[in-house]
Formats: sequence, structure tokens, C-alpha cells
Amino acid sequence: MRASAVVNASGAWSEGFQSTAERVRLRPTKGIHLFVPRERIGHERAVVLTTKDRRTVFVLPWGPLSMIGTTDTDYRGDKDRVEADRADVDYLLEAVNAGFPGAGLAPRDIVSTYAGLRPLVDTGEARESDISRKHEIHEDADGLITVMGGKLTTARAMAGEVLMRIEARPAMEKAREGRLMTREEFRRLEAEPRSKSRVDTRSMRLADPPAAEAVARIVAAGASEETAARLAEITAAGMALDEGLRRPGILRPLVPGQSVTELEIRYNARHEMALHLDDVMVRRSGLAYLMRDHGLHVAPMVAELMGEELGWDAEGRASEMARYRSWVEAMDRWRGEPSHG
Repeated sequence: MRASAVVNASGAWSEGFQSTAERVRLRPTKGIHLFVPRERIGHERAVVLTTKDRRTVFVLPWGPLSMIGTTDTDYRGDKDRVEADRADVDYLLEAVNAGFPGAGLAPRDIVSTYAGLRPLVDTGEARESDISRKHEIHEDADGLITVMGGKLTTARAMAGEVLMRIEARPAMEKAREGRLMTREEFRRLEAEPRSKSRVDTRSMRLADPPAAEAVARIVAAGASEETAARLAEITAAGMALDEGLRRPGILRPLVPGQSVTELEIRYNARHEMALHLDDVMVRRSGLAYLMRDHGLHVAPMVAELMGEELGWDAEGRASEMARYRSWVEAMDRWRGEPSHG
């Protein structure tokens, strides 16, 4: 199978897909977030704090928790194993306690943490926070388009620029000629006005809001208002109405006080490309962050449900549990490190 265009949008791993001659040097920086019970801080809106080293830290409401972040430090370790460390944790706790003296947050108050990498382009600055967050788009001689840098709040603009770049490249004509467009040809084409461009994502909806009618019907099938809204929001309303009416128990929360249901787990496995237990616990349901044991007490049930959908045998479920326990251990490894406060 051949594609008219291939885009490398692999973040901190981008360099590995570029040819050696075309490779752009990245400088990954690590950012972590902490989750603490929101009642400890008592805020209802997003709060912005300034740290002693003139950085910005956000305190955001996240359900019953507060999300606190983020740090910004150079990272040279294994990109597949990015974890919070005690220095990261102490830094954020100091910033929040300075902004909310009455909170008195300590490491024991932290429910969970997570860490990730920013794929920043190395521009030679000494301080991590001074590195430009602007994105760059590069095209290798073989036609591979790589986008790197940027940040979450500019992701949509980045995607639009990549699409315009692809549209501007007359791939079919050059393919017939058996050659790639030269850089000079592309630069001239890129400079031409694109008022008639077919690519315009500015008015494209990312997702439709949950329909009130769908929520009401899911509630009628036996779900709570909160659960129904969640299922509608993740586009599982159709499955909820179909299977919930026949099996009302499938709409009950797996954990008291949470809105994640058996139906959501099955939906993740069938329709959301969840292939591993941690895909659901961490990246779909968020159960890993909501509870102090990171959902270990409910993980066997989730593994059982996923196994039914994906055909895991007893050995497969045991392997997935071992994989998830390893992730939980990594998440909490910072707790055994000495304080930097």
C-alpha cells in the first residue's frame, strides 16, 4: 500500500523516524502533574501561581481532585519510562503551599502523579523554560513530513498547517513524473495565496456535545445522570441504549463514587482500540489517577471484562495485571526517594 503523504507526529520520538541527514535535534523536557483532594485547596476555578523561579504553575479542578502542574526540566532518560521524581513533587508542593498557605499539602496528600515529555526543538537556550514552544514542520528528501515542537494549545493550528502543506504539494503530478518536488519548488508553491484552499479546520467540530435526549434515554435505561452524561460524551450512547436496556447492570459503576461502568470498559475494547489493561485504566477511564491504590482493587475486574472482549485467556489476563502493577510501581517510585525540600 502506498500513501500520497506520510506525517510523522510522534512527539519526543520524532527524530528516530527522520533520515540522519535531515534530522532535527530535539530537546525533550519533562513535565509532571500532581493530583490531590480538591477539598484540601478549596478552589472552584482554575488558579495560576507564580513560582520562586518565575515560572507558572496551574491548579485546575479535576472532578473531586485538583490537578497541579507543571514542571519543566531537561530529560535525557528512557523516553518510554518517564516518571515523576521527588524533586518534581517537592517543587510543585512548595509552589502550591506558597499560594495556598492554609492547604499545608504534604507528599502523603498526593493521590497520584503523571509525567510526560515536551518534544521541543533545541534552540540552544540555557534554561528549559526559555526554549521556544513554537512548532516546526520539516520535509525530508523522501517526502516524510515531520511536525515537532508546539504545545497542546497550538495542536489544532499545527494540524491545519500540516494539512495545508500536504495540499500544496502536487503529489499526484510529481508521482506521475517519477520525482519528488524540490525544496525550491515547494517554497515557491508555499508562498502562493491559498484563499481557495480545501483545508480549513477552523470550523470543524472536534465532537458534538452530548444530546440531552440521549442522556435522558440512558438514564431511563438505568444509569445515573453522571454516568449517562459520561457515556454520551465518549460517544457510547448507542451502545448504552442497545445493551443497557437488555442488561441494566452493565450501566452500574464499577467503583462506588465513580462513573466508570462495565459498558464503558467493553466500549473501550470494541471501539476505542484499547489493547492493554493500562490503556483503559490510565488513558481511557482515568481510574489510575482517581484512587490512591490507582485502581488495583478493580483492575482484575477490568481485565476480566477486557479479556472477554479481546479473547484473553487466564495467562493473558495475568500478564496484563503484571504489566499494570509495573506501571503503578513506577508511578509511586518517587515516594521512596529523599525529600529535596
